[in-house]
Amino acid sequence: MNRTLNILISVVYYSLIILIVLSQSGDILWNDACSFYKLSITTYYKSIGGWALMAFLGYLYVKIKKIKDLPLRYYFLLPLITLLYTVPSYSKNLNLLIEYKPHKVKPAIIYDKSEFKHSDSCSFEFEFNGKMTKSIKVTRRRLKNLKIGDTILIKVADDCKYMNKIHDLFPSQPGNQQ
Repeated sequence: MNRTLNILISVVYYSLIILIVLSQSGDILWNDACSFYKLSITTYYKSIGGWALMAFLGYLYVKIKKIKDLPLRYYFLLPLITLLYTVPSYSKNLNLLIEYKPHKVKPAIIYDKSEFKHSDSCSFEFEFNGKMTKSIKVTRRRLKNLKIGDTILIKVADDCKYMNKIHDLFPSQPGNQQ
């Protein structure tokens, strides 16, 4: 394989990987932001599909470039490494969008919570356009003092109920802004 073709194959491969990663993190949006941040089973399938596509592209890249003796686990290494960028970037982009768009701070009622080793999550209900809606958020803040039925404050974009974040977990305690 000549050198120019070899370089072209590498450029195309890495460009596709970067495009997939930027798409999964929200740095590049193919549709409106509200649809992107809507958590549904379709969202999970798209994420899994993106990482599977990266693994498949890695397999093709190795076969086309005729790299020998590369264990199968290396095809999945790049998609796993990209998680180190996509997960924090996804959250950062969501938070920036909420702050940038017109938003409101609203009360929300906790109806479930889960405690994990490094973070906790809480499910809450809030009113959006006259209807009750639900959401779940992960926080690094420990939720031991929070009970089901407690009220928290969230920030939610005026035009999208899926674009919300925890504003204050303990609004009745002064100085506990999140």
